[in-house]
Amino acid sequence: MRKASLAVLGGLRAAAFAAALPAALLAAGCSSTSPAAPRAVASLRVTNGYPLHPVTLQPKLARVPAGSTFSVTVGTSDGPEAWELTSAGHPAIVAKQGSAPVGSCGSPPKAGCTVPRRYTFLAKAAGTTTMVWTEYAAGCPGQPAHRCAAVIQPIKVTVTS
Repeated sequence: MRKASLAVLGGLRAAAFAAALPAALLAAGCSSTSPAAPRAVASLRVTNGYPLHPVTLQPKLARVPAGSTFSVTVGTSDGPEAWELTSAGHPAIVAKQGSAPVGSCGSPPKAGCTVPRRYTFLAKAAGTTTMVWTEYAAGCPGQPAHRCAAVIQPIKVTVTS
């Protein structure tokens, strides 16, 4: 009888431990949730049409703390227009981390479906720099790669310490 009661007591301890483990992990800073998306500082949409001469827009302004990540989401288009990062700014202040689509068109992709793309950056050190995004349009004979710049969008990033 004594062995049976010890086994039950041991089983209760194991059950109590198993029930307390998730709370202990959360208290220790472990979590199964995925990290939040980086803070978006700008979203650029395709203008669907391009002027004969490039147009430079007023700079967008962003302020981010050093050590943080931030993002710029750019629109896509089925047509000939597309955004391109033409200057990532001063590499000692900000660094491009990567890019990924935001969503999907399913499988197989649906005709006409477009998915924005999020570019992620690391704010490395205090300072101010300007990154430049250019919307290009295809179909400009005599231009490199038959592309002409349509819209130029500077983004002035200030990294605070």
